[in-house]
Amino acid sequence: QYNFNQPAYEGPPPSYEESMAMAPPARPAAPSAPQPQPVNPEVAMWFAAVDENNDGSITVQELQEALVTDDWRHFTLSTCRLLVSMFDVDKSGFIELGEFEAIYNFVQRWRGIFMSYDADNSGLIDSKELASALQQIHSRQFSPHFLHVAQRRFQQNGSGEMNLDGFISLNALISRYSRDYETNGRGQAFEEFLIRSLNSSA
Repeated sequence: QYNFNQPAYEGPPPSYEESMAMAPPARPAAPSAPQPQPVNPEVAMWFAAVDENNDGSITVQELQEALVTDDWRHFTLSTCRLLVSMFDVDKSGFIELGEFEAIYNFVQRWRGIFMSYDADNSGLIDSKELASALQQIHSRQFSPHFLHVAQRRFQQNGSGEMNLDGFISLNALISRYSRDYETNGRGQAFEEFLIRSLNSSA
């Protein structure tokens, strides 16, 4: 800290470099508006391929055309509606390119998780694999009754097994209803609340 009572400096004048070193730091520039991040070109091409009228937004049906499981089955409309409700930031009812990229990244992350539990690489997980996955993901051990309800609700074509589409829907809904339970689940057991909510979303 500068001492105003010290004797005035009487030596030779400071050099330019010394003057700059003693000068107060420049005031930082005002922050500029954040620049939008460039969209993955592959995602942009995928989006354009399903944007039938080229208006820069896609419907839930067009989103369904874009999303496929590892066995090339399209995601169900119910899963696509769930994804729209999660990622339609401006609540327009449509998905724009930036929102589509967020959905793409979300699905890819869940695809990686799904594959880590699909021990036989069949593109489906059975009840044992599902139990292990849900326990790890949600840090909770679910009862056999809940697992049966979940498997029946999201099974692939009556097979008793679940594909990526159902796996994403189930985990997204568990997360959503777990938050709802904190405010609306008073007096109910957690799994009872969860089962009732899952059945009402069918």
